[in-house]
Amino acid sequence: GEPIVSTSVYMEGKGYLEEPSEINEHYRNDVSIIVDDGIIRVDPSTVIDFTAEPPDIVRVGKGGIKGIL
Repeated sequence: GEPIVSTSVYMEGKGYLEEPSEINEHYRNDVSIIVDDGIIRVDPSTVIDFTAEPPDIVRVGKGGIKGIL
């Protein structure tokens, strides 16, 4: 496998997991180590799919789209 580093965990149907104990409960059998640095509040980024024509705004979040599209 390859290392995965992430500051947030999104779980389909549950949204973002912020509690380290909840992340551990769901993923402890799938990863080698979980670093508990306390609760990190999620501020999702904007995601744009540029493979589509015209580009598709997948998610509006932190960072605007003004001047990009």
